[in-house]
Amino acid sequence: MNLNIVRAVRKRDLRSWFGNPTGYVFIILFVLLSCFALMFANNGEFFSNNLANLDPLNGWFPLLALLFVSASTMNIWASERANGTQELLFTLPGSDFDLQLGKFLAAVSVYTLSLAFTLVLPLALWLLGNPDWGQLAANYLGYWLIGIMLVSVSMVGSQLTQNSTVALILSLLLGVVVLYLGSLFGWATGSLTWQANGPIGQFDLFAGGEVPFSGILLFLGLTVAFFYLGLALLARRHWSSETQGLHSVLRFGGLAVSALAITVIGVQSLPRIDATVEGIHSLGSESETLLAGLDADKPVYITAYVSEQVPENFVQQKKLLLNLLKQFDSLGGAAVEHQVVMPEPYSPEARRAESEFNIRAQQVTLPLPGGGMADIQMYLGFAVQCGTNETVTPFVGPAVPLEYELMRSIRTVSNADRKVVGILKTDVELFGGFDMQTFQQKPRWAIAQELEQQYKIENVDPASEYPADLDCLIVPQGSSLEQEPMTRLQEYVLAGNPTIIFEDPEPLGA
Repeated sequence: MNLNIVRAVRKRDLRSWFGNPTGYVFIILFVLLSCFALMFANNGEFFSNNLANLDPLNGWFPLLALLFVSASTMNIWASERANGTQELLFTLPGSDFDLQLGKFLAAVSVYTLSLAFTLVLPLALWLLGNPDWGQLAANYLGYWLIGIMLVSVSMVGSQLTQNSTVALILSLLLGVVVLYLGSLFGWATGSLTWQANGPIGQFDLFAGGEVPFSGILLFLGLTVAFFYLGLALLARRHWSSETQGLHSVLRFGGLAVSALAITVIGVQSLPRIDATVEGIHSLGSESETLLAGLDADKPVYITAYVSEQVPENFVQQKKLLLNLLKQFDSLGGAAVEHQVVMPEPYSPEARRAESEFNIRAQQVTLPLPGGGMADIQMYLGFAVQCGTNETVTPFVGPAVPLEYELMRSIRTVSNADRKVVGILKTDVELFGGFDMQTFQQKPRWAIAQELEQQYKIENVDPASEYPADLDCLIVPQGSSLEQEPMTRLQEYVLAGNPTIIFEDPEPLGA
């Protein structure tokens, strides 16, 4: 490699870029579109969420980067052939690799400088709130890695034609295919796990505040693969037969497949660095141990029902739930599968959530910007299934410890030998019942729903013999029992059977 030639080609392309006002226009448009995507995309999600992060931009950035990179590289080789200067480059005392590397470094420099101008966005977040600088650093590392991969891809489009417009279209089409490789493989194989292994899936990890080694390997591997393809296209003038071109294409295919294979392995085995200051992607050691010990032959299925738009005080909880589901799916491998459904009230998905899991839309009061209050219907619950076992959390409040709730549900459904807890029927009907005075159904107590998340619950009739398989008996307000059931309870307790008695000395209904 001749470094002098590499530097000369890079300097020549940079001078050509910054010596033309069009280059500055592209950079300004890139920054303005990034600002618009952050502030106004997704119906003003940035302002409604009231969070100092780049989440609204992250959803659009891969396409923005593809558009900018394709526009900035469309002339990198096409104009050389159109103007007849390509032959002049070939007379330089350097190899094709030197020429390709010089142009690649020039395009990467332009992209890096353009990305640096978008640092006004983290500065604005700092002025408006308290951003997580670790997450922002991971975001920008993902921005840069996906950008250099797209540079390598777009240079191939410019190699295929001498028309700038055609080169732009080819680069865009090729870039879209590469970005959505995971979705394409998932559609072809019918497996949702490919989404996480593709460029968009790995970019989402960076966007969430993680630094996955699998993502670094994928982006760098695809960069090398497409750089080699561009180098092979540049050297096609030396091909003496079509077999040489076929060999080059096969080598490119081998490099690309290797990058994808290493990524798939890396997703399962390589670590991820939690870059967030608050450590929102760091699971507890017990959670990791439980997920690692799950049986792939008895997979756990998690179905989350989450509204697309939630009030401000539920935004962080929704984000945490979605992040945890992705981590569980990744760490659990084939033993954990998750699905996120975003139903609208009264939609078929909403009816299915109610009929299958008894998950209903909850009415939440939302303060309006101009004053006043409004009631909205929202979903934020999940169901965990394993075989015939099932637990349901109908709604997740802002203060609910999500990791604990999810892990408890997974432990419950994956363990067939759940303990049996009996609840003695007294005047305090924890299971609910029918009120003969008001002729209305009494609601089930929250403690009964909570116990069902972890144990097999059995309603015990105080007038009959207690079941022999109870691991524990719960007695709410036992003083309300009549004499014969009270005597039976006393004998049960004196026999040494585990019993928990809840007694209010001055009950409201006394």
